[in-house]
Amino acid sequence: MSDLFQALLTRTLLYWDDTVVMADKKRICLRFYGDEGMAYYVAHDKKDMESIVEDGILDALTNEARVMHDHNSINYNDRFCFLNLECNAHLQRDLQKTADETGHAKPKELKELISATIKDRNDLISAGGISFEDSYVEDFEQKLTDILGGMEKDAAENKSIYSGPFERALVKRLHKYRENYFAWVRDFTIPTTNNLAERALRGVKTNIFRPRQEGLFGMGKFKL
Repeated sequence: MSDLFQALLTRTLLYWDDTVVMADKKRICLRFYGDEGMAYYVAHDKKDMESIVEDGILDALTNEARVMHDHNSINYNDRFCFLNLECNAHLQRDLQKTADETGHAKPKELKELISATIKDRNDLISAGGISFEDSYVEDFEQKLTDILGGMEKDAAENKSIYSGPFERALVKRLHKYRENYFAWVRDFTIPTTNNLAERALRGVKTNIFRPRQEGLFGMGKFKL
């Protein structure tokens, strides 16, 4: 397990996610760190910064590391120095939710822009490409700026106590973390989603764990 831990720290790209599961009739946090080649699991009583610090992984990463996650704001703590990457699959679900609740067109327009750009990127990679042309990136950035401007205007005018707060929070998040969400447009080595970490935890949520067991879960550390 020590070897696996040390190997994680050498990765330049790391995925992580956590979820709440039931263990011996109480809720606990199960967390995943890994990539396409390794999976490291840890369990804690609580889903908080203290448990992340106890894991010792994010603290040990350098400023050359990139970490993909589902907008875990805790990752932006000043104690960490890695580059944060935001999951676009989660973003697209939030955009669809806002479009459904408000009837506004701009969130759906951004969702479609993201999907079209990811398809163009995948097609280019399949053809042996390593990056978009500068003009393509500039066009994407301009479209993104225009859409966000429209979303901000719609959100400011949304007086609904139900959809308004979520829409305004989404727009604020996109402005603040724009580079973290869309770094993959400029750099094809960056993933667009955190689906790998989600899949690693999905099956675990259906199981009930017994206390006082320790051992390997897949390739990872599993301790309760």
